[in-house]
Amino acid sequence: MKEFKCLEGPEVACHVAYPYSHPQTIQSGDMAWLEHSLLFLFKQPRDFGAKLWNGSYYRFEPMGKGFIGHAQAIDLNHISAPSSTPNIPPYLADLRVDVSPKERWIDHLLIE
Repeated sequence: MKEFKCLEGPEVACHVAYPYSHPQTIQSGDMAWLEHSLLFLFKQPRDFGAKLWNGSYYRFEPMGKGFIGHAQAIDLNHISAPSSTPNIPPYLADLRVDVSPKERWIDHLLIE
């Protein structure tokens, strides 16, 4: 098992590298593979161990000369086994739930 790279603050947020090969491409209006490269899990600092159902997915959209990704909740257990359709991003909209602003410590990501 790979070691997670984490940031500590009001929550602990750990990057979860997408574990399977994928096209690694983006195009206007379709940032899914970039979004899948920026998966995180979160937990309270007092909690022990990773809770993979506490996943964060950042849905990106254009903003000025860059992009902003808004947090959505996901269950990372969904990618515990390889997909039978590896060219289709597994976290389609029906597996993501919008997160209210400020509900997560890291509620958005910016790419400038």
